[in-house]
Amino acid sequence: MSLRSKTLSSFKNLMRTCQIVFREDQLALEASRQRIRREFEKAKCLTDERQIQELIKIADDAEAILRTTVVQARLKEDGRYEVRLRKDMPLRDNIPFKL
Repeated sequence: MSLRSKTLSSFKNLMRTCQIVFREDQLALEASRQRIRREFEKAKCLTDERQIQELIKIADDAEAILRTTVVQARLKEDGRYEVRLRKDMPLRDNIPFKL
């Protein structure tokens, strides 16, 4: 796979993940889209293959972190939060903290 196609794939994956993670949160969705575009635009003129590969790795890592750690919560009328977990979200044991 060429460097250009890897970059494009990384960009698309990151945008798609933001679309899923920030669903129904237009402010967060628009902020993430702008940030992704700005960061990819800054790197547009790079020619060093090693630097480009490093930035692709950072983008892929950011996508994985967003996909596996970010959850949406909505405040309900009764003052409690409703958390929406996605199917691809890894569930871990809930360990209570003692104060």
